[in-house]
Amino acid sequence: MSQKSSYQNGEQFYNRLHLIFNALIAVSLFPFAIVYLELDRGTAQEPAILGLMSDIMSYLVPVLVGSIIVFSFKAYRNNIMKVNDLPDLRDKLDLYYKLSLRKYISLGAASLLTILMFYLTHSQIFIVTYVFALIAYSLGRPTLKIIGEDCRLSKNEKKILEEKLLID
Repeated sequence: MSQKSSYQNGEQFYNRLHLIFNALIAVSLFPFAIVYLELDRGTAQEPAILGLMSDIMSYLVPVLVGSIIVFSFKAYRNNIMKVNDLPDLRDKLDLYYKLSLRKYISLGAASLLTILMFYLTHSQIFIVTYVFALIAYSLGRPTLKIIGEDCRLSKNEKKILEEKLLID
């Protein structure tokens, strides 16, 4: 991984990761708010999916979203173990960033799927599914403590992160 990353200290790394985390939440909140308000005002078009197909989607999509959530956390957990094989802090953080980004994108996609189905069916089950997806997303929120634990950083590496020292 010897390519030079764009951050120089723990604060810059954390801010970059946290910005992406928050941006991906915002990407789903904005369309959800629009769809919800449109349906609440009664200005939305008729549902595009009706009847039996709507009922099937009301069962199928929440299961699919739950599966995406479980898979993204499981894939993250399975791959984060590779961080132990890396020699220096920058390489560990680069891998953590890459794996976290994959997890956030998967969770964001699950949220967007839920919003799309809410728009197409007007089914309230998708509001519940969306809230569930947001809760799962928030469980993956990056903190310095979580980064240290997941990357199994040494005391010295944690100190570099927390005290905003230069990362070699």
